[in-house]
Amino acid sequence: MTPEEWTYLAVLLFSIPIGFVFKRGGHQVKQFGGAAVGLFLTLVTCNIHTLHSLVTILGTWVILSLSPRSCHYLTLSWTFSYLLFFRTVTFFGLPAPTPFTNAVQLLLTLKMVSLANEVQEISRAKKQDVTSSAKGPAIGLIPSVPGLGSILCYSYCYVGLMTGPFYRYRTHLDWLQQPDSQAIPSWRPLVARARLVPVYGLLFLGAAQLFPLEYVRSEAFAARALPFRLFYMVPVFFVFRMRFYVAWLCAECACIAATFGAYPTAAHARPGGGPTVHCPSAEEGAPGAAPPEYDYETIKNIDPYGTDFCVRVQDGMRYWNMSVQWWLAQYIYKSAPFRSYVMRSGWTMLISAYWHGLHPGYYLSFLTIPLCLAAEGAMEAGLQGRRGAAPEPDRSWGAWVHWFLKMRAYDYMCMGFVLLELGATLRLWEQQAAWKRSRWERWQVGTRRLRGQVGDALLYAQVWRGSLHHIEGHFGTGIQSYFNFLRFLVLLNLGGALLTVGFVVAPNAAFEGLRLNQTQKGPNSTVISSCLQYDPTKRGLISYFTYLMDLLSGTGFMELTHLFYGYYQNSAVHFVGFSYNIPLAYLLSVLGYFSICLLWIVRRAVHLLKRSLVSENGALSTYSNKVFAGWDFCLGPGTAVPMKHNSLRYELRMDLGQRLGLYGLRGAVNLLGLVLLGAAFYCVYLATEYSQRGQENSGLGQQGLVVGLLVAYLPSIVITAANQLVPLAFGVLVRLERYPLSLEIRLTLIRTVFLRLSSLLVLLFSLWSQITCNGDPDAESCRTCRYDHKQHPCWETSVGQEMYRLLVFDLLVVLLVLLLVEFPRK
Repeated sequence: MTPEEWTYLAVLLFSIPIGFVFKRGGHQVKQFGGAAVGLFLTLVTCNIHTLHSLVTILGTWVILSLSPRSCHYLTLSWTFSYLLFFRTVTFFGLPAPTPFTNAVQLLLTLKMVSLANEVQEISRAKKQDVTSSAKGPAIGLIPSVPGLGSILCYSYCYVGLMTGPFYRYRTHLDWLQQPDSQAIPSWRPLVARARLVPVYGLLFLGAAQLFPLEYVRSEAFAARALPFRLFYMVPVFFVFRMRFYVAWLCAECACIAATFGAYPTAAHARPGGGPTVHCPSAEEGAPGAAPPEYDYETIKNIDPYGTDFCVRVQDGMRYWNMSVQWWLAQYIYKSAPFRSYVMRSGWTMLISAYWHGLHPGYYLSFLTIPLCLAAEGAMEAGLQGRRGAAPEPDRSWGAWVHWFLKMRAYDYMCMGFVLLELGATLRLWEQQAAWKRSRWERWQVGTRRLRGQVGDALLYAQVWRGSLHHIEGHFGTGIQSYFNFLRFLVLLNLGGALLTVGFVVAPNAAFEGLRLNQTQKGPNSTVISSCLQYDPTKRGLISYFTYLMDLLSGTGFMELTHLFYGYYQNSAVHFVGFSYNIPLAYLLSVLGYFSICLLWIVRRAVHLLKRSLVSENGALSTYSNKVFAGWDFCLGPGTAVPMKHNSLRYELRMDLGQRLGLYGLRGAVNLLGLVLLGAAFYCVYLATEYSQRGQENSGLGQQGLVVGLLVAYLPSIVITAANQLVPLAFGVLVRLERYPLSLEIRLTLIRTVFLRLSSLLVLLFSLWSQITCNGDPDAESCRTCRYDHKQHPCWETSVGQEMYRLLVFDLLVVLLVLLLVEFPRK
């Protein structure tokens, strides 16, 4: 929304609560208080440009005073002439008026012309004695010619000051003279009128954000296919309607809050004009009669349902800006110098376009309406003559077709109203004329555009894209590639987490929270029931320190969380004909994660391999170049050929002689690296065996919680120490091999990754040996359940606990190194 639209909305919302204050006030409070509020709003929004409205009022007062019997056309000429000056003030060196000044001036022009007509009618009525009691009371006549003060109060009344609705001086006078405004209902009619305003407001904001008007002016819009260009006018017209729905409904609510324009239902009031039938007031009615019902048809300015769903173009005009439409019909259409309905409509639309402004778009828009009315009349006449007086249900399809054509016609007219410029409107209408490309060309263009848009969307959807570009610009592509690799690992782990949480953790938690029916899977008949017993819950009084130790070691209450495999049940959930197998979901999610990892890694490796082959240096291709490309085929017979043979032989001999010692050194270094790896793996195996044996023999409770925690963490400590120390040794050894720097980095990474992965494999192998009694099912501990059920009631959870402790300790070490080593060094 623009700042001007926010100001309009603020003025409208301010007018609603203040209306309840004026509802309680008397004649003087309404007249002078309403004018004071309106004048204040005018001065705040229009500033010095308020003089335009003041000059218009003074000029009208002079005309009314000098010629009350023929003031209508004089005032019409005066106000519309001043509108021309008002819109061309910049040509005279005066500052351009604000949009709020334009809104005030538009409504004021209608008021002054209507006031002049009312004064002319009362002057003629007095002359002809139309108001005599013998002929009954006149309808809608004012009692006397108002003075300058009354005209100022009518003109600057805050009700309908900027957004309408238009109302006559008689309506304003009736509001001032309401005998008991407290008895007139206002709250319920206000709520009934305003209930859809928030909906229209949200629709306006959403549609305006998705379908901006400025896109119509761009070259990209002109390049789109015709169906899209035709479709885009629909949401633009929708935004146009929603904006006015909100403004006019809020303006009506401001009138209803002050009981402005409230008349008895029996008066049959018309929007803008007021009552059409004389209806006695409560004081004039019979004693004991029920109080009359009131409506607010006089200030009704919009019928959203009628505007959107009426069938004919003519009806759509009647439901839109209803009070101004009454003014046009009363003062312009009836006095048009033509007899034809279409010509009268054209004259009326021409005056309406001039009243709105001097922009060519107004004239293109409003002068299209007579053409639509003529086409509509011809279509209705043709259908009626062809089909006769068919019953309405038989023509329902025709009504929908008529409605569709009406809405598309208003789409075209709306574009001229919002674009305003002649060139922009004609260019848009020309773009809707015909197809500019063949179907195949449009399909190709659309496909390329779709691929480009998808590529751009994926490019902008990359995580930390801007930060990585910043790193590349300051530190080079080498540092950026490292962070790219880190982002790859984060996304890989995030994908695995989403799979596990989405298909295993979240469904299981939801099923437990909803207490859905779960069908337990029966165990195999060969499985002993004691082997299925698993209850890690601790009994008795448990200290807070025990909870802390359980949190660090993954035992106790941690085993009864979604983090470990033993918590999940071997069951399926049945819900409204839907079955969810939790074990199958667990298996498929793990397989899916491994498949995604494999495909993603292979794709990334192939992509990087192509790049590395392109940028590979010639250090490893020295021998192939000499053998396959070293011979000069231009050599002639003589001594040149033997000399070239000797040269190549000498170069190969020297290279091989120099590299024999280097290859021996590299072999020794690799052997030393294997020894380091073997020692690290053996330490992991011993630590795992000692940890399991220590927990089996003594338990955490006997050795003390802290000592038991250290024993449980022993494999994690050894693995973490190996991951920290052995790569340092690799970094020293790789320098002895005298590889190029890029190859040194690759070898170090390969050896480090191999160390980390192999350490996990050794840990798992050691655990599996302990769980299965070193593969001996006849051992005493494994004889009953085929594995050590006493030490590992749920062996899957035991493996998960080791992984959990390794993760916790590795995270702790990384944080300590970062805080105590890396950060102080920098």
